[in-house]
Amino acid sequence: YAYAHYTGIHRDTKDLDLFIHRADFDRVATSLAKFGYHTELTFPHWLAKAHCGDIFVDLIFNSGNGLSPVDEDWFLNATTSEVLGEPVLVCPAEETLWSKAFIMERERYDGADVAHLIHARHAEMDWHRLLRRFGPEAHALHRFASGYTLGHALREMTHFRATVVDLCGKEGARLEGQEAKLLQAM
Repeated sequence: YAYAHYTGIHRDTKDLDLFIHRADFDRVATSLAKFGYHTELTFPHWLAKAHCGDIFVDLIFNSGNGLSPVDEDWFLNATTSEVLGEPVLVCPAEETLWSKAFIMERERYDGADVAHLIHARHAEMDWHRLLRRFGPEAHALHRFASGYTLGHALREMTHFRATVVDLCGKEGARLEGQEAKLLQAM
């Protein structure tokens, strides 16, 4: 839900992700049990799962690699929204990006999600807080930011190439030498 909230990109999901403090797991599991949910601590260092029939909820309190623990800043910097008519806190864009930046596995890679978050929210992001979050792993953020910048440069270059080809075609101009090589490289 947070991803759609920040990027405007909606997609079907099999579950709802709730970010909680690890210390709150027992209380949350007890509350969900009152509504018929069975909860299991799937990976004690980062994830629990709750389900009731065909409804699934992931209770997330860290990233799988342990680098993005849910702490008070996740709640202090959250934005508000409404889900099913109820007011909710939405995971901050910075923490959403931070947690997704480390999902690089054979069967799942969230790099595209990171790029979309940067594209949609770059002007509003608290980049200083995000850099503090990444800490010694800031190179991962740099990799995504560089890729985003390169992607925009390539998009502009493609637009420039189309414009040049269009102008050259209309004016009957011929490109020779370095200009032709540059145009082909674009």
